[in-house]
Amino acid sequence: MVTLAPERVGALDSIRELADSGIIASIGHTAATYEEAALGIKAGSKMVTHLFNAMNQLHHREPGIFGLIASPSDRTFRDRGDLPDDGRPYFGLIADGIHLHPASVRLAWEAHPKGLILITDAVMLMGCEDGVYDWTNGQKIVKKGSLLKLEGLDTIAGSATPILDCLNNLMRWTGASIHQVIQTVTTNPAALLDLEHTKGTLAANSDADIVIMRVVPVNKEFTKLEIDEVWKFGHRLFKS
Repeated sequence: MVTLAPERVGALDSIRELADSGIIASIGHTAATYEEAALGIKAGSKMVTHLFNAMNQLHHREPGIFGLIASPSDRTFRDRGDLPDDGRPYFGLIADGIHLHPASVRLAWEAHPKGLILITDAVMLMGCEDGVYDWTNGQKIVKKGSLLKLEGLDTIAGSATPILDCLNNLMRWTGASIHQVIQTVTTNPAALLDLEHTKGTLAANSDADIVIMRVVPVNKEFTKLEIDEVWKFGHRLFKS
């Protein structure tokens, strides 16, 4: 997968070449307008990288990248067999409570749940103690809990939030069912990668990659998921 900005010179040709080579071209880190982003989808892109982050924001007269997710029916790409069945692209979403406000997460979920792929944006500092760590180009990252920022700046630098926390956040913030949120980390990404026959499913002849979870009550209104076991290719790797 390659993330690129469709408005840059030569980007559309690159998207076509990537798509023809079987490589996913994802739209992100971009200042593209809605029209420019739509050209990227038409050229062969089928994914948006971490929606809302590192892109122009939604405006009532210029919806930008978000317009691809909530595109009206006459502007969707229904002839694309590699997109969800309503023709809109897949999109990554960081539901860590740092990159996005819960209301933004709910907005994206309500707009296009079949395309949502839950991601963490996590870097190697996940699980490390709080402190200051070396980063690229001589910069340093300050870690405080799950929050990572470039030293001396207010710039978020990745995340240290596990995917399970993001999964529980998505369920709590949207009111989605367990079945629905599980699809954002199983069937949806598997379909994006054209691996739906072997990954993200418990069907016969699929890979035996299994995460067994239990439902734990939080209060009268909410529950959360906790991991009991992890299996890879039929071998158990973890048991709580």
